[in-house]
This record gives sequence, structure tokens and C-alpha cells, in this order.
Amino acid sequence: MEQSTNTKPTLEHLQPSVLVIVIKLLAALFVLDTLYAGIVLGFFSLTNAHDWHDSYIFFLLLSHIAKYLLITYLVIKLFADWAGRGYYLTGHHLIERIGLINITETTHEISQVKSVILHQTWIGRRFNFGNINLSFAGSGSQKQLVIRDINNPRKYKRYFDEHLQVQGWVR
Repeated sequence: MEQSTNTKPTLEHLQPSVLVIVIKLLAALFVLDTLYAGIVLGFFSLTNAHDWHDSYIFFLLLSHIAKYLLITYLVIKLFADWAGRGYYLTGHHLIERIGLINITETTHEISQVKSVILHQTWIGRRFNFGNINLSFAGSGSQKQLVIRDINNPRKYKRYFDEHLQVQGWVR
């Protein structure tokens, strides 16, 4: 039997954290519902309820429709931003893929990574997600890349740090 010499490099997906999208969605819903309740209570406290019954119903209908449209927009935007970002590691490249419909794919040479910074919030440390900031060496201006909200960021920081040591960059 013949063995194929054309082996495709394996891709490792730097998985974004599901917890991040859940937290952002819950925060957006809480803020919008609190704002909606404040507007409705403020409107009721400004006028006499006995004289303006029909306008209250119309105002509540309009404000509820506006709140629904805003929540729908925010949920779609947050989910599209979360699902439309992907980072993949091959042997010597980091592939950044952005977009759901119009996809932009950028390939970065891992050998050009000059510095690696890990940023985790308190909740990120508790639930093991965070951001990795990469600086790339190159001609002209310095390129920056932020890999946002990935699971297990310490693992990937170690991976990039190992490449820094192999390349001989001073830390």
C-alpha cells in the first residue's frame, strides 16, 4: 500500500468562550429592561393617569416595540460578532477569520510574533477565558492583533511564548 506524502497541516481552532456571549446578552437584556422600566415609570409619574388612558396604552405599545427592536438588534449584533470571529493555528501560521457572510481571512506568521500579553478579568480567571494581545515584527508600522474571549488563554500564551524563545526575541 502506498502512503500519501501530501498531508494537510492540522488546524487548531482557538475556541471563543460561550460564557462570554451569554454574559454579554444577559447584561444587554438587563440594561435595556431597566431602561424601559425607568422610561415607563417616568412617563406615568409625569401625567395624570385618569385623563390620558388612551395615550398611555399607545405610549406603552410604542416603547415596547422600540425595546423589542433594540433587543433584537443587540442579540443579532452580539451573536454575529461572537460567531463571526475565528482564529486557527497551523504549524507556522495564525489564521484570523472575520465575518459570517463576507469573510475576511488574514494569515499571520507566528515567527513574526514579537510580544505576547495575556489579559484576563476576574471573571475570566474564574471561568478560564481571556484575551491575548500579539505584536508582530515587520516593516513599517507595528501590527497588533487581539485574540478576544478565547477559552484556555494560558495554553495559547505558552504556545506563542515558546515560538518567541525559538525565534530568539528578548522578553
